[in-house]
Amino acid sequence: MLNLRQVPDFVVAGMPRCGTTFFYHNLQRHPAVHLPWRKELNYLNLHRDRGELWYAEQLAGWQPGQRVGDIEPGYFLDPEVPTLLGQANENVKVVLGVRDPVSWVTSLHAHFRRLGEAVPSLEEFAARGWDRKQDGGTLPYRFDADHLSSLVRGWRDSFGDDLLIFDYRAFARDRLSVLQAMESFLDLPPYFEEGNFADLCINASQGRTLPGMAHLLRVGGGPDQVSRFLPRPMLNRLRGLADQWLSPASTAVVEPTPELIATLASSQAWYESIFADGPLLLGHGRPYEPTVMEPELVS
Repeated sequence: MLNLRQVPDFVVAGMPRCGTTFFYHNLQRHPAVHLPWRKELNYLNLHRDRGELWYAEQLAGWQPGQRVGDIEPGYFLDPEVPTLLGQANENVKVVLGVRDPVSWVTSLHAHFRRLGEAVPSLEEFAARGWDRKQDGGTLPYRFDADHLSSLVRGWRDSFGDDLLIFDYRAFARDRLSVLQAMESFLDLPPYFEEGNFADLCINASQGRTLPGMAHLLRVGGGPDQVSRFLPRPMLNRLRGLADQWLSPASTAVVEPTPELIATLASSQAWYESIFADGPLLLGHGRPYEPTVMEPELVS
């Protein structure tokens, strides 16, 4: 698999609702990064049957010196993906955001309801999980501590210190610092600084939605059809404009109910234990200290 070029060079594997759209929107600004026009290719979890040629075509178009990325939050949800990705490219680096289960469940539930999906009640959603139809496949959402711990352990076991884990709370406080840490971890030339990144709360639960978009994403095929008629630079530009338009000016904080907190108590304790030593960790648990480099001109 993926022996055409052993792409991608890096993957942002989720979790869903942990800023992956923000990273997609910003990393495609970096001159040393190439991303496909379409975030969420879902190749390794939903579309392996399309074959490596299809995947390589989605990632094609990089320039010499660029690192190729795949940003796919759905990868976190599939326990098979870490092994498959590690076997495909032993040099790939992975970034994984982890969000506290209470706010994660609340955000997911609000997001799916905003898209008009028939999600169960918040309490049932948290206790039993939910199988979401997306892009012609199914993404399973489960929130118990054993399941979440097993998923994160799979990434740690497969990638060790080629895995960067960040606490979503740190991202929510200072998006630029986490973006710069990712830049350092991926061995990219320094580029992002104040005034040189889009500090947007992109794709938030209270944002706008586009009529029909949720349906196209669920049934699959819509994005691929669009890509046949528009050149990739135009698609990248349109995607960036859509991200900004869909971003709310502010986001309301939804207070969790006592019942939700009780349901997710063990999951919340597991989450707190992960970041006991700091908000940025390598896969083996050592705190990550970004390399300080002098900015340089990137052409």
